[in-house]
Amino acid sequence: MKLILAIVSNDDSSSVSSALTKNNFSVTRLATTGGFLRAGNTTIIVGTEDDKVEKAIEVIGNESKRRTEIVPSTASYDIGRYASFPVEVQVGGATIFVIDVEKSFLAFLFWKNFMIRQANINDVEEIVKIIDQAKSYLKSKNIDQWQHGYPNDTDVINDINNGHGYVLVDDRVVGYAAIIYGHDDNYDYIEDGKWLNEDKYGVIHRICIDDSLKGKGLASEFFEYAADRALELGFNNLRVDTHPENRSMQRLIAKNGFIKCGIVYMSDKTSRYAYQKVLK
Repeated sequence: MKLILAIVSNDDSSSVSSALTKNNFSVTRLATTGGFLRAGNTTIIVGTEDDKVEKAIEVIGNESKRRTEIVPSTASYDIGRYASFPVEVQVGGATIFVIDVEKSFLAFLFWKNFMIRQANINDVEEIVKIIDQAKSYLKSKNIDQWQHGYPNDTDVINDINNGHGYVLVDDRVVGYAAIIYGHDDNYDYIEDGKWLNEDKYGVIHRICIDDSLKGKGLASEFFEYAADRALELGFNNLRVDTHPENRSMQRLIAKNGFIKCGIVYMSDKTSRYAYQKVLK
């Protein structure tokens, strides 16, 4: 077995992950920072058999081509005087490390391998437990969200029957989200702003993570999965909303690159902050 660590540009991370997944490689992504431009990048982790290493590297290389960009720079001519001028730099590409897993087993002994899959009817009980935890958390913060029955087991079953329910799992279900690719009636009217565009979009609803794993960045896995899948389906945008008092969700949404666009209203007339992310 080999462990492949590939450091790629954030601009390439979704296409690299999607291509690896299409070629039957399991992928884990970590947000990292570094390089000459101190730009955000992504470390992609792939575990594979020895005879598949070359194929994985080929896929990564095909989706992370080097290219030229123009960036601003400065030069000092004398004390207190600076000039800005454009500099042509090479960006993109991939830095790849291949590690013998047997030799590094202890270093990765406690690595948790989470995956996202479509939910099925056997997951409902565990999903509802996590939703109930989220309801209790919101109540403890005096946030009037999810306090009047919704979402419940019926909502989850409807998600599953419509192909919209997704679970984050390791040896058990530890997170849930509804991911829908298509029109949402609640987003037809927006006030105090406007959507970034009117192109087709995917929507993420009902995100929740098991209390025992909160604060570990796992909710972001749903955003990354939704983005990858959206691009595969030809959707270049994601939208999401949250309660005006749910500060933690607002921070999570902003952390994942969404822009606040305005206020939308749910079917019960309650308001939500609305966000959008352009993927491509």
